Amino acid sequence: RDLLDNFAGAGLTHLLSISGFHLGLLAGWVFVLLRLGGVRRERAGLAAALFAVAYTVFLGWPAPAARAAALAVLLALQRGRQRMPQGGALLGTTALVVLLCDPWAILEVGGWLSVAALWGAVTFSTWSARRLGEGVMLRTITASVGATMATAPITAAALGTVALAGILLNVVAIPLAAVVVPAVVASLMVGASLSSLAAPLAAGAGIGLGLLQEVARWGAAIPGGH
Repeated sequence: RDLLDNFAGAGLTHLLSISGFHLGLLAGWVFVLLRLGGVRRERAGLAAALFAVAYTVFLGWPAPAARAAALAVLLALQRGRQRMPQGGALLGTTALVVLLCDPWAILEVGGWLSVAALWGAVTFSTWSARRLGEGVMLRTITASVGATMATAPITAAALGTVALAGILLNVVAIPLAAVVVPAVVASLMVGASLSSLAAPLAAGAGIGLGLLQEVARWGAAIPGGH
C-alpha cells in the first residue's frame, strides 16, 4: 500500500499500470532492434505494430494497451504509404477502435486516462514547439504539463488526488522506465532458456526499479506536491 501511495503522490501511478506507455516502449524497442538488424523502416514498423497487437491480446485487451496497439498499426500503415496523419485524427480513430472492440471500455478509468494523457501531451508539446522552440527538454516538460493538466479532472474524481509534482518527476522517471521495462520483459523472455543472460538483465532492471521507487518516495514527500 505504501508503494502505491508513494507513486500516486508523486504523479507516477501510470508507471505501475499496464498502459499504452509500456506497450509503446516495447514496440519501440522491437522497431529499434529490427532497424539495427538491417530491416527496412516500413517492415520494421509493421513488425513492431504486429508485436503490439499480439502483446495486447496476450494481456487480455485492456483499453489503454488496445488504444496504443491501434495507434501503432495505424502509424505503420500510414508511414508505409508516406502519409503524415494529424494527431487528433489518429487519437480519435484509435479511441473509436477500442470502443468498437469493447464498448464497456468507456466505463474504465484507465481508458479515459490513456486518451486524456496522450491528447494533453501531444497538444502541449506541439504548441511549445511552435511558440517556444524545438528543444528536447522543453518539449518533454511541456508534454508532462499537458498530460497532468488533461488527466487532473479524472484523477481528482476517481482517485481523489492531483499530483502536480509529477510534472517534473516524470522527466526523470519516464526515461528510467524506458530502460527498466524492456529489461524486465527481456529477462522474463530469455529466463527459461538462457538463465546466464537473464540474471544480469534482471539485476540491472532491479537497480532501475529501486531507483524508480526512491524517486516516487521522495516525490510523494514534497510539501504540496499533491
